[in-house]
Amino acid sequence: MNTKNQTITNLEQVMAGLKSESLETIDFDALAVTLDDMHRAIDGKSVLHTELALIKKEYRNRILGMLKAMLACRHDPEDAETAALLTQDNNEYDAAKLIAMYARTAARFRACFPGSFKYALPRHENGTERWKEHKL
Repeated sequence: MNTKNQTITNLEQVMAGLKSESLETIDFDALAVTLDDMHRAIDGKSVLHTELALIKKEYRNRILGMLKAMLACRHDPEDAETAALLTQDNNEYDAAKLIAMYARTAARFRACFPGSFKYALPRHENGTERWKEHKL
């Protein structure tokens, strides 16, 4: 298996041999190894590309779900526009933007929908919580 530099060097030699039309200078055994290495590298990148697409889709769906819930409670034109863009699968957002957007949206979602009212609820004299009075 060749290293990246060896692969590039071998390809440059093959291209030089092809340009000069001197096929006798091409080492076909080295070329076969180089092409095999390139094939493996392309397969590996294809797998990574598929996994990245899956993760980006999951992030888009999670952000979109939180935005929809927040839009049901209050109308925000910016949230509506972001939700519309996320609905389309046009790869407008790269992974770094999606991660940052997820963090911001999750923080806003938690502020909009607190997970626990444990400390905010007053108690009756008998100690039971009056949770029905504090629904959203």
